[in-house]
Amino acid sequence: MIHECVIDSALNRLSAHFDKRVVVRPPASAADLAQLEAVVGPLPRDLTIYLSTCNGLRVHLDTVPHDQHLCCIHEIERMVRSMSSPAAFAGLIPIRGVPEDASDWLVVQRGPAYGRVIRWSPWSSGAVLLASALGTYLSSWVDYMIAQFDHHGRPRVDRASPDFDTDFIARRDDSLRELLKDESLRAWLQELDLVVPSGADFE
Repeated sequence: MIHECVIDSALNRLSAHFDKRVVVRPPASAADLAQLEAVVGPLPRDLTIYLSTCNGLRVHLDTVPHDQHLCCIHEIERMVRSMSSPAAFAGLIPIRGVPEDASDWLVVQRGPAYGRVIRWSPWSSGAVLLASALGTYLSSWVDYMIAQFDHHGRPRVDRASPDFDTDFIARRDDSLRELLKDESLRAWLQELDLVVPSGADFE
């Protein structure tokens, strides 16, 4: 799979559907990428391609409390450098959501989960594998946004609203079903809740 095509296609579909409601940040510079790599270690290929194409984005929605956005490199660095976040110690960087709650994270720690996307709250147990790579995650998220909201950013009323979860992404991610059976990856997800200090340890 050519991940450049996957990421470009996803961003083009998002812009075609929402038009000016999509705000795309300029690509991260080589210096920005090098600085992030110095902090978190070698970056998964999909992350490098994504940040070099689009350093974060936001979709402005109508009548929805919170706009949907994907993190930029500065938000990633702020979380990683924060000593109050257990995720920083687990080799995770934020992709989407509020870091204090159940959010979507990319694994940058070397091991069986490297380069995978998970959903997890740093303050409670229950990490879930979402996608085999950032490219398929991004493509699936765009499909979800188009299915959930019309061109004006309003929730669709003409169809059932899907959940953006593992089942939704697995229909678009050929590798995900097999990864869900991987014992080493399942063990890593279970250990995540044990090896990361609780929020009380950071207060």
